[in-house]
Amino acid sequence: LSPTPPPPRMSDTDTPLFDFVSAGGRPGVDWTGFFGQVLDAGGTPLADVPLIVWYRDGTPASEVVRTDASGSYEIRLAEAPLAGTWSIQVLTDDYQPASKLFTFNTDEDLQRGIQQIQVIWQRIR
Repeated sequence: LSPTPPPPRMSDTDTPLFDFVSAGGRPGVDWTGFFGQVLDAGGTPLADVPLIVWYRDGTPASEVVRTDASGSYEIRLAEAPLAGTWSIQVLTDDYQPASKLFTFNTDEDLQRGIQQIQVIWQRIR
């Protein structure tokens, strides 16, 4: 058994391994949160990559979630529309920052608002 890494701490990095490629939002009655995919430098999906969502104050808004075999992830922050300011980040296996922090807002407006945010990440080095 490998030792459990210390809990992640919210911080930015000047040497990111991953960068955000694209993002989009959609309304969602059923849940609020993030979904997307993590790719290697050539565009192939990467499995078992850890990600986390932070509250504005730096506390975790989610557990650390790892991508599945298709490089996909889903992080549900609430099972309903929820207004908030969230920062999503890719982590290394020992829970250090592997990307810069990207911040998005959600709201409770189901007509024009955004509750579900898709973020695609790609390895840059």
